Amino acid sequence: MIFGELKSFIDLMVWLKSLLHKKGEQQLSNSVTSRFLQVFFNHGVHHNQIPQYCSQALNLAQINNTEKLAEVLTPKILEQTSTFFGIRQDWLIGASKIIYNVHDFYKEPRQMVTFLEEIKKSRNYVTCTVLRCRDKSANIRETPGIFVFSEIVSEINNRPVFRHHFCGLQAIGYWKSRADFAACCALIIKSEIPAFGHFANEDWLKSAYGGLNIPEYDYELGELILPNKGIWNVYDFIEFPDLYLSQLDTEGGIAVNFALNRWLMWANSGVITFRYREEETKAIIASFEKALDS
Repeated sequence: MIFGELKSFIDLMVWLKSLLHKKGEQQLSNSVTSRFLQVFFNHGVHHNQIPQYCSQALNLAQINNTEKLAEVLTPKILEQTSTFFGIRQDWLIGASKIIYNVHDFYKEPRQMVTFLEEIKKSRNYVTCTVLRCRDKSANIRETPGIFVFSEIVSEINNRPVFRHHFCGLQAIGYWKSRADFAACCALIIKSEIPAFGHFANEDWLKSAYGGLNIPEYDYELGELILPNKGIWNVYDFIEFPDLYLSQLDTEGGIAVNFALNRWLMWANSGVITFRYREEETKAIIASFEKALDS
């Protein structure tokens, strides 16, 4: 019996490890039991720890045997799991490829204020990773910018368990989307949620924008794993016009002024705010106005 359980554990770990080396869209199983185990594993809950997160009794014998597990996975357990981790229940039951709902604030970055307020109501510790692409080979016009909010909802032996919230703008190389992306960055900073800029490849960003990726988890470090092809400062698009305009689809030059004017609109209306005093703030706005006149 012990050897049988050990084999089941090894088989499960081999399967989970194979998923962690996929790039772009993760090739997850359509099996409800496989998806159930994967959700816990990728958010920081080892399979042996799953029973303590289910209100209906599950034991290790059931967790380690997919046939037994399939018999006891009730709609209530699946609903509680999807709610706890913020994933779509129709993905969990194998009826959809879309794992997360991705909020898009294109044209309406002010709506992010309500979104941020809802996240902060839990009083859990939350960080935001802001991901974009800098690859010269990428389709600038079509590559999204992604915000991954990672909320610590529990701890196991001083290791965090996460719930993720995804936001994104579909094509931040487009002038209007670029300005709205900058406004969202400013609103996150204003909310006092720590924000970190990472670069990611085009395929991952597009897949994440489609709600198709579950972030990975490092069990040795107890940390979230997200793409990191380099870091960037989230203030870049808020304070520096040259960086704000980098990798913009200029549309033959006409989009540069469009992008600057939209940035100024958000700044003058108070959507884009700054970390400095009035004098420094005026200097930043003046630098964008100067770029507009040049």
